[in-house]
Amino acid sequence: MRRGDYLVYARDVLLRRFDVLFNPKDAPSFNFLLHSSLIHAGFKVGHAHPNHEGLFDHLIAMEYFSPVVERNCALLDVLHVPGTECRPYLPPMAVSEMMRSFLGGMECGGLIGINISASMAERFWQQEKWGELLEAFRGERFVVLADPKDRNKKKLLEAAHANVVATPVTGNVFEAGEIIRRLKLLVTLDTSLVHIAACYDVPVVALFRNDRESMSRFPPLSPQSDMVVSPGPRIDALPACDVKDSVKRMLERIQKRAVL
Repeated sequence: MRRGDYLVYARDVLLRRFDVLFNPKDAPSFNFLLHSSLIHAGFKVGHAHPNHEGLFDHLIAMEYFSPVVERNCALLDVLHVPGTECRPYLPPMAVSEMMRSFLGGMECGGLIGINISASMAERFWQQEKWGELLEAFRGERFVVLADPKDRNKKKLLEAAHANVVATPVTGNVFEAGEIIRRLKLLVTLDTSLVHIAACYDVPVVALFRNDRESMSRFPPLSPQSDMVVSPGPRIDALPACDVKDSVKRMLERIQKRAVL
């Protein structure tokens, strides 16, 4: 932090008194514990852990491998707030003119999105497998979502497959969300886009590695979702046929829902 940031933090946080403080970290974090101790609040809530005892007025005890969103929404029970739907929210951000122009002509519910980017090497899927997926559904139209660092991979898929609609590279998660909320279906690696789709009830086929923590604590929240799990600790071990089967099933479910 710069000196000015410290002053703002002291003025807006440390010198104020809050009714409730909630520490969402369910494992010890020095920074979170430090701030939890410094901030003045009438009632402090945290997750149950030996290192949290004595600092908080109430500790939420839930099984570690339960979904994180449910663990954090348990704060509502502590505060006796009536139950509400656990759905993420994506705050507005700047949208480029190029993206605004594309979104203006994008048909809602007509395209399938694929997200080829992830933050960890273990969560990537091979480019050729994405190509197999696109070729297996030539009757559908797709858009490719990618981190700016993967723009070349995105452009290669757009150029190689006639059923892919070229899109601007997204500049932030809100721009990605603006595309996602207009999709018929999102096929994505295990990233934040799994949960951004849930902001808008967009059906999801999510590619996960065989990792208990990821699958149990961060599952898809969209009401229509399918988790396709790799046989190993890396997503690149996931066969293309498994993803194609999941996409086919999901499209059939979407079609049936549209008829009802």
